[in-house]
Amino acid sequence: MSAEFIIKELEGLAEDGVQLSIVMQGPLLKTNLNDCALICRHWRQLFSQAEIIFSVSSCDFLKSGNHISGLFPDDFVTTVAEFDTTKRNSLKVLFDCADIIVKSRDEIPLPPIKMIPIL
Repeated sequence: MSAEFIIKELEGLAEDGVQLSIVMQGPLLKTNLNDCALICRHWRQLFSQAEIIFSVSSCDFLKSGNHISGLFPDDFVTTVAEFDTTKRNSLKVLFDCADIIVKSRDEIPLPPIKMIPIL
């Protein structure tokens, strides 16, 4: 299988990134918070007008993990107050650079299992 790109259509893409939607997906943990912020800031610097979405699969610093999918819950703000200055600054960079940050459900619902009795 081969792909053909028309380079003229890509001209100017790196200048502003208006045509791009960048999705970052993964865990947001105390141990990788700084890295996530730096990566998001790097994408923003490369593509200033692109839409950046960070889809958080799991988070180890939310007090309640049983909320429905969507934006971070209200208790997220109180949880952040427990962080040191570096982590709070990283969160500020992350929230400033990403257009949308969403939290997926902590568990993936499994399909129903049909039990077959053994005779």
